This record gives sequence, structure tokens and C-alpha cells, in this order.
Amino acid sequence: MCHVVLSMPILGLALFYFFPLQFAAPFYGLVVVLSLGMYFLVIKAMRQLVVSGPEGMIGATAEALQDFDSEGKVRYGGEIWDARSAEPVRKGEEVVITAVRGLQLIVSRNKSRGT
Repeated sequence: MCHVVLSMPILGLALFYFFPLQFAAPFYGLVVVLSLGMYFLVIKAMRQLVVSGPEGMIGATAEALQDFDSEGKVRYGGEIWDARSAEPVRKGEEVVITAVRGLQLIVSRNKSRGT
């Protein structure tokens, strides 16, 4: 689909073959303007931050479901995940996801809440 959008101005040149110049030129101008608008939207979408997958989880908060010193369970996004932490975590405490290793979250205590 992306290739079609990028090639719209080139494909639009066919208008000059099928229509007289006074009709083809305005339509081709419209194709060029629409193409530029689409290019702008594509570039804007490509610059957005990732919001899904492991990359989208890093920096998010999860809730500890049990007390644990190194490994335990946390809830993130309505799902229960295995978690590992370098520091003790208490049940109900918010933790920050710092990395994702397979199906295990690496978490740290949420410093911004004063815990």
C-alpha cells in the first residue's frame, strides 16, 4: 500500500494521456496535493513512539501481587507477569518496568512515589 501512495504522482501522469490538458492539469494538481498530504501523514506516523510490544512496556508501571526479594508476580495491562527485581518489592507496590526478557519483566521500585 505504501508504494501506491508514493507512486501516485507518477501514476497521475497517465491523466495527460487520457484527458485533454485543460482537464488533466487540475486533476494532476489535486493528485500532487493529496500525495503531499499523505507523505506528511506517513512521516508523522513513523515518528510516533512505539506503544505496543516489549518496547512499549518499558517505563510503564505494574503492580506487585506479592512480596518478593528477587522474583515474583506483577500485574501489567490486566495480565499477570513473572517479574525480577534487584531490590525487595512489597505487595501492592507500584514498580517500573525497565526491561523485558522473554516472558519475564525486569522491574525496579517506583522512586517517584517515594517508596
